[in-house]
Amino acid sequence: MARPRKTLRLRDARKLARLVSAARIEIVEALQMHGASTVAELAHQVGRAPDALYHHLRLLRRDGIVERHGSRRSGGRAAAVYRLSAEAIRADLDARSSPSFRRAWAAAAAAVLRTAEREVKNAAEEGRGRSSGKHATLHVRRTKVWLTRSDLARVNEHVDALQDLLREHARHPTGATPYSWTTAFAPLPDKEIEP
Repeated sequence: MARPRKTLRLRDARKLARLVSAARIEIVEALQMHGASTVAELAHQVGRAPDALYHHLRLLRRDGIVERHGSRRSGGRAAAVYRLSAEAIRADLDARSSPSFRRAWAAAAAAVLRTAEREVKNAAEEGRGRSSGKHATLHVRRTKVWLTRSDLARVNEHVDALQDLLREHARHPTGATPYSWTTAFAPLPDKEIEP
């Protein structure tokens, strides 16, 4: 039976700060893409030694981000299987957020952007950024715009819809190529500049 779709909202600065680790981001993303996995499977998926993952899994489990989901036979013995506790993980920043939460949020966002930077650099250097028919396989886009509150609401609706569409393709079908999508949307200082 499929679990109902749910979102884990991180509101604790310490839990959010622990997601700054590249290894923990890789574990979360591997579980999103591949589903429930053993430590050996996760190690293969993220390119790290299995022994290097136990500490990170323990922290992710303690924070309620990852949960144990039974076991399966692997190499003649039972191996624990882990999965994400929710399909999506969010940490929303707002005017009421504490200074420690704001710092943890900014550090987590920077870690996600560093991960995206490595992926883009590797794709370009390895020649994976070529055109495929009408569409390029590697994109980096940046735009500065002026938005009203209603414009911003519309943009956010479209970004959420695109995120939902991409989540439908989170599993590994035969013949598919894995992609990552990272967005950064930040309000700029309000300067008295004519548009």
